[in-house]
Amino acid sequence: MPPFGCTGKSEREGENHERDTEEVQVKLTRYSWLILLLVFGLVAAACGGDGGDTTTTAGGGEETTTTTSVGGEETTTTTAAPSEEVLTDIGVDPESKTISLGLLADLTGIFSPLVLDIVDAQQVYWEGVNEAGGIGGEWTVEVLVEDTAYNVEQHVEKWEALRGEVVAFTQSTGSPTTVSILADVQEENVLVIPLSWYSGWAIPEFDGGLVLEQGTNYCIEAMNLLGFINEMGGTSLALATFPGDYGQDAAAGVKLAADFYDMEIVYDGEGAVIPGQDQTSVIQGIAGSGAEWTFLATNPSVERSWVVPPRPVMPAPGPVPCRRTTSACSTRRWLRCSARRITNPATT
Repeated sequence: MPPFGCTGKSEREGENHERDTEEVQVKLTRYSWLILLLVFGLVAAACGGDGGDTTTTAGGGEETTTTTSVGGEETTTTTAAPSEEVLTDIGVDPESKTISLGLLADLTGIFSPLVLDIVDAQQVYWEGVNEAGGIGGEWTVEVLVEDTAYNVEQHVEKWEALRGEVVAFTQSTGSPTTVSILADVQEENVLVIPLSWYSGWAIPEFDGGLVLEQGTNYCIEAMNLLGFINEMGGTSLALATFPGDYGQDAAAGVKLAADFYDMEIVYDGEGAVIPGQDQTSVIQGIAGSGAEWTFLATNPSVERSWVVPPRPVMPAPGPVPCRRTTSACSTRRWLRCSARRITNPATT
């Protein structure tokens, strides 16, 4: 697996340019063949004006051409090969005109508050397409959803249940879970859209070009957020994340940007937030660090349990609790005010 942190972007720029150039050359070669075929067709038509009868039947596949000469006049007949049937694969039923898509979704795990709405959105979208007549006016799309509970073993199990039923996976929740099926994805040569913004998806050598990267990855997004903190005059921050491809990819971006902006990380809790375990040591580390800002790469459930309500029922001594968010991280990473304001050990 590639290391965390905007992996190899600058090193790949030259490679990408070379690959793009090769693709353009291949396309130009194909277009050249098409141009030659058109030219030959025009020449044949022009020759037909001298008294010869030319009949051409358009079509794909291999063609047969017959030329006969009667009384000094040539007649050329080109017969196209019979049209081939549309080829289909797993997840496409030509009899019922149904295309099946799979969703490996966390419906009951730590990211379910986010995932449930996204699953609903995909289902509503395809319902609208089907009600409008489907694809091409005849194909309907069915969505098969399996709950992975953000668990690697269960993710693999549900992958096995759907791999022979769908043409593509339009959701695979999580980075470590999607990585767990990556070898099989490449073996099946199937497209997967991850609900994950791991920077490794940008590397074709890693995912075989089969995992469709979308949006801004965790590492770059973290850099952007630190740019915002810098604009707000921030000079120090605390960092706490989940372990693995999500939290540590974001942490790598935080550290790169902190170095660039000469910002001090006064508490480093990279990978220290373990779901389901006691977070006291992390909370105390943040609270005692004196950080002006706190960067969290966890999930909404964990973060809500850490934040003192903006208006406590009973007044408490010390700074007034506050919470600050940005649109870029409102559902996945929340920026917080000073750790001393966010977390009061006496009320946590």
